Parts: sequence; C-alpha cells; structure tokens
Amino acid sequence: MAWEMEQPNGQPRRCLNINCAKTAFNLIAETNLRYGLKATIDWYRQNAS
Repeated sequence: MAWEMEQPNGQPRRCLNINCAKTAFNLIAETNLRYGLKATIDWYRQNAS
C-alpha cells in the first residue's frame, strides 16, 4: 500500500462548544466526564458480543 501524499492525513482536531446545545435544546450536562466514561465502559463490557 502506498501513502497518498495528496490526501488529508486524518481528522482535524475538534473542540465541542456546548453553548449551541444549551441554546438550541436547553441541554445542560448533568453527568461529569469521569462518571460518564465509567458508565459507558461498563455498559459496553456488559453488552459487547
């Protein structure tokens, strides 16, 4: 496989702006990142097959 120098080399870095969600949907995060990641990983481990 040859490396295509003409093609982009991956996804550009993105930062989430929650102000749009807050304004459009009145959405405010109620779960902190550490707990949310743990819950997601636990769910995945129980449901992945």
